[in-house]
Order: sequence, then C-alpha cells, then structure tokens
Amino acid sequence: MSDLSLKKIHKSFGNVPVIHGVDLEVKSGEFVVFVGPSGCGKSTLLRIIAGLEEATKGTIEIDKEIVNEVIAAERGVAMVFQSYALYPHMTVFDNMAFSLKNAKVNENEINERVKEAASILQIDDYLERLPKQLSGGQRQRVAIGRAIVRNPKIFLFDEPLSNLDAALRVQTRIEISKLHKQLKSTMVYVTHDQIEAMTLADRIVVINNGIIEQIGTPIELYSDPQNKFVAEFIGSPKMNILEVENNNKLIIKNEEIKPNTSKIGIRPEHILISNEDNFKLSGKIRHLENLGEHLLTYISLENNEEIIAKVDNVGDRKIGDKINLFWDSSKIHYFNKENKRI
Repeated sequence: MSDLSLKKIHKSFGNVPVIHGVDLEVKSGEFVVFVGPSGCGKSTLLRIIAGLEEATKGTIEIDKEIVNEVIAAERGVAMVFQSYALYPHMTVFDNMAFSLKNAKVNENEINERVKEAASILQIDDYLERLPKQLSGGQRQRVAIGRAIVRNPKIFLFDEPLSNLDAALRVQTRIEISKLHKQLKSTMVYVTHDQIEAMTLADRIVVINNGIIEQIGTPIELYSDPQNKFVAEFIGSPKMNILEVENNNKLIIKNEEIKPNTSKIGIRPEHILISNEDNFKLSGKIRHLENLGEHLLTYISLENNEEIIAKVDNVGDRKIGDKINLFWDSSKIHYFNKENKRI
C-alpha cells in the first residue's frame, strides 16, 4: 500500500490548458474516485499519475518519492483501462502472466501469482480459455487480474465498467469493492457515473474544467455540497435549483429565504406532496416516470421553471393535475450569485 501526492499539477496540450493546479493527497489503502463530466480532465489526471502523460508543471509523489522523471513501467502502478486490451491469441493465463514473463520473473512465482489472482477474481476455471470465449464481465476480470499479478503500489482504473451492460456493471462494481477490501490496496478510479462514485469511494474528487470542485466522502458531497456544480452533479435525479432573486422570482410560501441568496436547492427525494395549506409551491404535472416503488414527478411551476419530485408511488396522479409541494426547511441548500453555498 502506498501514499500518493499531487502538488500543483498543471497540464496543457499545446496552448490549451486542461488541468489547473490540482493538489491531492491519497492515503495508503484508500479508494479514491475521480468523477466529473466528459472532458473535465479526470482521465488526463489519471494518466499523469500513471506516467502515460507528462505534467506541464507540478510534482507527483508515490511513497514520498518524486516520480515525475520515472517511466511508467517503473512507477509501481498498474492501470486497468476501459478497453480490456487482451491479446486475442493468448489464453487467460498467458494474458495475466505476460508482464511477469517480460520482467523475467521465475516461472514458479508466475504460476503462483496468476493462480492467486484468478482465485481472488473467481476465474480459476477460465485460465485455459481464449478471450473470445469469455463474457464481457469475465474479460474485465482478466484485465483486473493482469494488474493484480504485478503487485502494484497503486491500482488505477480508467472507466473500467463503461463497456458492460447495466446488470454486469452492478455485479462488477460489487466485485471491485470486495477486491479493495480484500487487497487493502490504494486505488484511484475514474468514472463519469456518480452512482459508481458514490457506491465505491472512500472519498470522491469532483472535477470540472480541470479543477477540483470538492473532495469528500460520498455522504459529505451529498449532504454538504460546497457549490451548485457539486450539488447538481451528485445525486440522481439531480438536485432541483430554483432562482429566487431575479425578475422571474418564485413566490415560495412558508419558507424564509436567507439574505443574499440567489438560488435554493432541494433534492427530489426531499419533496413531499401536500394536501394541506402548508405547501411551499404548486404547479402542474408535466411528465411522470414510474420506477415501481417511486414515481418521478416532473412539475411545471407558475414561473415555468420545472421541479422534480421523487415520491412514493401511491394514489392516482396523471399529467395535467395540479399538485402542491412541501419540504422540510432543514433540507434546503442556499447558493449566492457566484454559485457558492452559503
């Protein structure tokens, strides 16, 4: 297990800056997830850690050693890519053993390492198969096994579940979480899927336009977002953001808005349907999505803004119905004109 430290990391491609002074400390044995929209710089940052990209400025330290000038193969990291990148003509065993053979590792040790990794990943029965004989989930486990056999200081994952269908993504996500608990290794994982981030991470690093917006545990980011970007990015469906200080100002009943607030946020799951006079807002149902236990209710408000409520699937609601909404005021998030939380 190893510590990882990024200090004032900048990266430009030509004259185009993509990473803007990132500072990050990853503790030994921690599972850290980089999350953010496509093009935000999260994969570039991972490649800088791996040594596949060179930082324009700043230092990368692994176990207190600066590794900026250390080639990728000697940094003690192993990377699992979105593409499985398996050799189609090689068996599972040979794919997993390939890097060890290149490193002239003793044959007995190679056998031990491959069999141990295969046992951890429950692919013991597939070692003599070719990649084309495996499912997508099994191929991804082989790719992870290829990383495990190297006994790396740090595991790096670059959107490893993107090529899997929904059911396999859930299954493989659980397996990666179990793997971390079993190996107790330092892991850095990149995804654009905030559900993956929330379910896997010890800490999440939210990245946007090459800067870190916030670092925290999943519950910290969900309950205490530091700005509007994090508030909307973390949570599904995303947080409702309502303008309260402009010409299109909403009239919210029974709610005392903080001074200097330009926007308020309320999560869909914190909105209730009210049949009494204590409601906050009213509107008309524009669209319904039935999720079984819950009903996503899209409501057009009086000023034509839209709000989403995630409510229990009871009653007989239909498009066009007028609906009154209520929430606990302690669940409100307040943002200023700069979109910072207040």
